[in-house]
Amino acid sequence: MAGLRDALDSMVLAFRKLIGAERRRVEAIRTTRALPVLSLHRVTPEPNPFWPPLAPAHLDELVAYLKNHFDIRTFGELREAPVRGDRPPLVLSFDDGYLDFVEHAMPVLARHGVRANMNVIGSSVLSGEPTWNYRLYEFLAYAPESLRRELVVPGLDVPPPGDSPDDKRSYAAQLSRHLKRRPHSEREPLWAPIETMLARWERPPALQRRQMMNAAEVKETARTHEIGSHSFSHESMRHESMAFFRDDFARCRALFAEQLELPLRVYAFPHGSCRDEQIELLHAEGVDDVLLVGEKLSHLGAATHKRLTIEGNGLSQLKFQSLGLAEPRHITGALPAVRPR
Repeated sequence: MAGLRDALDSMVLAFRKLIGAERRRVEAIRTTRALPVLSLHRVTPEPNPFWPPLAPAHLDELVAYLKNHFDIRTFGELREAPVRGDRPPLVLSFDDGYLDFVEHAMPVLARHGVRANMNVIGSSVLSGEPTWNYRLYEFLAYAPESLRRELVVPGLDVPPPGDSPDDKRSYAAQLSRHLKRRPHSEREPLWAPIETMLARWERPPALQRRQMMNAAEVKETARTHEIGSHSFSHESMRHESMAFFRDDFARCRALFAEQLELPLRVYAFPHGSCRDEQIELLHAEGVDDVLLVGEKLSHLGAATHKRLTIEGNGLSQLKFQSLGLAEPRHITGALPAVRPR
């Protein structure tokens, strides 16, 4: 099915190119001072049953394409000089701080001589552990069915999944929504039985390696790329109190000042979940660029940016997404709630 979709995408893109749609789109971005901010996450050749990571080879193809049409910049570079030359600017923005950014994405970016924005999760930098939802998806994907069947989450009237990939994806989407759309204080009691399951599960050796960048790796990455914050706790901030948000941001600022020794100028909301007063607080605290989701182009000079989600394994699909011409394609309609933004 994926191969057929990519073939159809290629045909549509070829037709659009024949009538000049691609060229006109880039020109419209330039003349309207629009700013494509591309939202990326994991870059790895390893497949994932819940969302498609970007393969390094496809990132290489995408960056090569973008360099022909855009001036790839960081937010800091845009603050210093919004426009330079004839090509419109574009930002590559990565979230979470997975170690595969160092292993797979940075070599590709270095070959093309471009810099990116990377927004790290404070708690993961210090612990080396991914977020709770990623650990959950790992458990659902790889734990034995006998253990998964014991999982009971209060308030979720859905039986644990069997071994079918579709069953796992459907269950993960429903469970993720059940847990994400509530404040941290309400989720913790619901998370307790899941934590018990995780403690009983002996993870395969391939999953036991550290997955997140540590402070030393973030500091080294900052020698080339721009580092921003993806919060400290990776909570959906729309559902949290202002007191919680202030405390979380204070922990981010302390991490950047004390462990990373970096300025905190860019902040990406987890899941794009926020309220206006939280954005206002960030700007008042000296954050220049606040990043959301939204699948829309941003604009030069904006202080708050919507981003275009980049995912998939076909260059034609990635081109559509980069130009803001296509919605991201998910395996099921529920998958946007599963993805670890």
